[in-house]
Amino acid sequence: MTSASGLLAAIDEAIFVDEVGIEIGVMGDLRLKSACQPIFSRSDDVLVTVGVKSVPAFFLHGRPLTTKEFRDGAASPSAEFAEMLLRVLHLRNYRNIGLGDVDMFVDFDAGWSDLDTFLSFLPTAAWEPECTVLCPDMLVCELDNVMQSEAEHVLQLAEQMRWKGIRTGLRVYGVGQAGDDEIELIRPDVVRVDETWFGELCRDSATVRLFAPIVSALQDQGAKVLVEGIADAASLRVALDANVDLFQGDLLALAALAGTVFDEKPLPIARLLGRNVVRLFG
Repeated sequence: MTSASGLLAAIDEAIFVDEVGIEIGVMGDLRLKSACQPIFSRSDDVLVTVGVKSVPAFFLHGRPLTTKEFRDGAASPSAEFAEMLLRVLHLRNYRNIGLGDVDMFVDFDAGWSDLDTFLSFLPTAAWEPECTVLCPDMLVCELDNVMQSEAEHVLQLAEQMRWKGIRTGLRVYGVGQAGDDEIELIRPDVVRVDETWFGELCRDSATVRLFAPIVSALQDQGAKVLVEGIADAASLRVALDANVDLFQGDLLALAALAGTVFDEKPLPIARLLGRNVVRLFG
């Protein structure tokens, strides 16, 4: 296994900076870039930007790849190296988001990620005061693949994160898919409602009625609830009626590469609910 110092050197060697200071990863013909999608919270009758979700972007010979195409074509250990490289790119490109002091949500696979190695990048990649304004308490590490991981390992990860001041997140895929045991074990600061499950829920009037009690129960356990995949006025209404804490989706703001100028103005809820969305596909 590569040591933390060796991995740091390899990642530094793989990162290139363009003429405006945006950092990209180079792995042969593959280019890894950092993108993000804004996350909003409600303030009276508007939605305001409070965070960003880091999103990987892959390019091969200049052609964009989906995450599935990348993973299907990437062989271990290159895939693991690419995942760590992307996390470092997200941290380093935080200063290129241009949204002020907002939280950053980063995926963290509990199945194989090494938190100590990840944290070893912080002095040079994340929050040296002279380099960036990102601080540990502005970072949310979202755990996934929890069911495939040993409980002791996951608990240790969560405790290490809290000790460092980093908040934890947990993705849920539906009732019973990430159950009370996992939530009680991790005690996440944020619970992310998966986009696919939320979309299915919004199409089922019977299930919609159960959503608000689920959200309330999660909040009673001390977690903020983030809904992703808000694509139209109907799904926004479901999230608003359930009193979720955080909102993410293409209706509110599209994901974009680091360096993109996002519109920082608050989004009037009434306008969003009254907007007619014309689907181009399907």
